[in-house]
Amino acid sequence: MRRQISGKDVIEGAAQLVGLWPEGYTTDPCPRIGRNVGDLMTDGRPAGRRALDEELRRQRAACKR
Repeated sequence: MRRQISGKDVIEGAAQLVGLWPEGYTTDPCPRIGRNVGDLMTDGRPAGRRALDEELRRQRAACKR
């Protein structure tokens, strides 16, 4: 069973087709959150730990595994 195409999908696809979509731009936050988590994994500072906790919380809330 295929998912329905939303209006958002149509607009994004049309913008990409005619070249109005910025290179590398995405509306999905999960790749960026994943990179942030990876970058923060080795930061042992208290501020780094807090930032990692926040990114992990965002990842749990926004991203499906």
